[in-house]
Amino acid sequence: MKNYIHYLLLALCLFTASTLQANEATPLFHVTKKGSGPVMVLIPGLMSDARVWSPIEAELAQHFELHLIELKGFGRTPAINGNEAPEPGWLRAVQQQLLAYVEVEGLTQPVIVGHSLGGFLALALAVEAPAQIGRVVSIDGLPYLAPVYTRDPTTTPEQMAAPAQNMLAFYRGLPNAEALEHTMLQNIGIHAESREHQQWIMKMSAESAPGVAGVAVHDLLMWDLRGALHTIEQPVLILGASGALPEAMRGEAENLYRQQLENLPAQEGPALVMNTQARHFIMLEQPEWLVQRILEHTQ
Repeated sequence: MKNYIHYLLLALCLFTASTLQANEATPLFHVTKKGSGPVMVLIPGLMSDARVWSPIEAELAQHFELHLIELKGFGRTPAINGNEAPEPGWLRAVQQQLLAYVEVEGLTQPVIVGHSLGGFLALALAVEAPAQIGRVVSIDGLPYLAPVYTRDPTTTPEQMAAPAQNMLAFYRGLPNAEALEHTMLQNIGIHAESREHQQWIMKMSAESAPGVAGVAVHDLLMWDLRGALHTIEQPVLILGASGALPEAMRGEAENLYRQQLENLPAQEGPALVMNTQARHFIMLEQPEWLVQRILEHTQ
């Protein structure tokens, strides 16, 4: 009976979430559990799956019960409707389903760790349900993506409406995953330095659904969390990566990150730590450093 009530509650949450589309009662993600201890939810980034955590998973599982999220359409996790692209608002639907998952599973203020898009989602969960979400670690994921491209902290979603639609159309126009992989290849040096790590990232990209990737980028450009960060109740740690930048530009990057966090409540401990050696996939390039930062923030 208890399980029945839990699943009934989940169905109700999914049905009533205002951002869900008609066909989104189907879960938008898959979960694998490992380890024991307090709960830590790990959310991968754009076109990534849970394999991205493999360099740090074993160490974290010694301290936490890991709930490894895989968003459908990214990496090895098939999209719900094959090549059919979801509509804008998909990212908010993911947020609502993740919050429903926390409630149905009876998780008490779980630690949320996310990378890139997953880091944004971690912040979005803490903004939406500050009393239900525990400490947050966002690995090179910011409250608003657009200023990273424009280099202008005053950029707003209204200004990004046309570029976001163009990005959506571009991704939807890609004929297959191979074309998506080729698009990723153009900027692979930002993500990782070694050829081995680059190939690993490219493999996950090649397995991803272009339509899902496109709507994810669109939604990131149209959703700005900066003004809502003051609602977060638990400490937040942003781990930035500037190793792909020339040394002269790293200070500018750190300033851009700090500007995005101005509305965070005061907290003990740093809200931002920059890694000037690692690139975007910090867990691949400096896993020991990353584990240390996560454990310092969450224990």
